[in-house]
Amino acid sequence: MENQLAELQRAALAAIAERNALSELQELKVQYLGKKGALTAFLRGMGGLAPEERPRIGQLVNDVRQVLEQAIGEKETTLAAQVLSQKLSSEKIYITLP
Repeated sequence: MENQLAELQRAALAAIAERNALSELQELKVQYLGKKGALTAFLRGMGGLAPEERPRIGQLVNDVRQVLEQAIGEKETTLAAQVLSQKLSSEKIYITLP
C-alpha cells in the first residue's frame, strides 16, 4: 500500500506540473482530494488492514494529502498571477481620450 501511495503522489505531482489552466487544476484537485477521490479511496480501504498498520498508513495518506494540497495551492497562485498579468497587459486605458 505504501508503494501505491508513493506512485499516486508521484503521478499527481506530475499531473499538477503539467496543468496550465485553473479549471484543469480544479479537476485534478477533485480527482485526487475530492469526496470520491483517490486518497479517499485509500482511506476507505484501510478497513482491511491489520490494526497495527492503520496508524502508519493513515499518517502516510495524510502526508500525501498535505503535499498535494500544497502543490495545488502553489500552482493555483502561479496560474492566477499569470492570468492577472496577461489581463493587465492586454487591457489598456487611454486616459487622454474623452
